[in-house]
Amino acid sequence: MKILIFAAHADDLELSMGGTVRRWVDEGYRVDLILLDRPADKSSLIRASTILGYNYIPLGLTRDSLEREVIASIDIDEYDLMVTHWREDYHHVHQRVHRIAKQLARGRSTEVWYMNSHPYRSEYRDFIPNVFVGFDPQQAKAKSMALEVYGNKVRDHWKVEIDLMDAYWSSTSNNKHGQFTEAFMLDRKFI
Repeated sequence: MKILIFAAHADDLELSMGGTVRRWVDEGYRVDLILLDRPADKSSLIRASTILGYNYIPLGLTRDSLEREVIASIDIDEYDLMVTHWREDYHHVHQRVHRIAKQLARGRSTEVWYMNSHPYRSEYRDFIPNVFVGFDPQQAKAKSMALEVYGNKVRDHWKVEIDLMDAYWSSTSNNKHGQFTEAFMLDRKFI
């Protein structure tokens, strides 16, 4: 199985779905990451990708590139699954990534899941996950190590977010795969 993560920023994957990515890689799936923004610190991104096992594919474009340029540079047909930002994410670049992903997937057979890193915030009350991926403590440790490569400032800032996320999803998913869970939303109207 080939999976594309289409995200805005370098730490979006690690925060929202680092444990899931590590599990997929452990199961033999190929996971590619394409970012809309060029990473500020490419060496941290490369270290995180080594820890979690995904492939970073640079587009060579900038955030200000036209959407049609971004769409033309991604071959969505080679992927079985694309994971991207939810349409109502509060961050404007995440919203732009979602719009581009929607155009990429239109009329294609690639399944699309949304990721969400703030499920417990009131502005995300319409995000209703219907796909839960459990992962084991080793995969959770890999997620934590991948976030740490972005530095203490990032790790300390997201520590509370990660703890809240783990507690929220673990309490809502009836998870049988491991003690950690990440949740996604498959939007059938998107396909």
